Amino acid sequence: MTTTLYQALKGSAHFFACEATGSDDRIAAKEGRRDVYDLLLADTDADSVPVFLSLLMDAIPCQDQRRLLLDGLAREYAGVPGWTSYAERTPVARH
Repeated sequence: MTTTLYQALKGSAHFFACEATGSDDRIAAKEGRRDVYDLLLADTDADSVPVFLSLLMDAIPCQDQRRLLLDGLAREYAGVPGWTSYAERTPVARH
């Protein structure tokens, strides 16, 4: 089985999704989610998404690779065509 670039990037960013949510796949499953990414993208009002995006800047410095990852996450977990669609439905971050 060949790993796609999206899958590789998703694996590379997994630690940062855990850090941003304060959770992991096991805890996410206990909350009825597939994994930590499902937990991350399910709560559009949480501060975890902006934290994840901030951590991602250092984890994946190539903008095209970040876009590939974020678009893939949006399609896989939020059922929208890409990250822009996900972000447009996400409330503005609280200050």
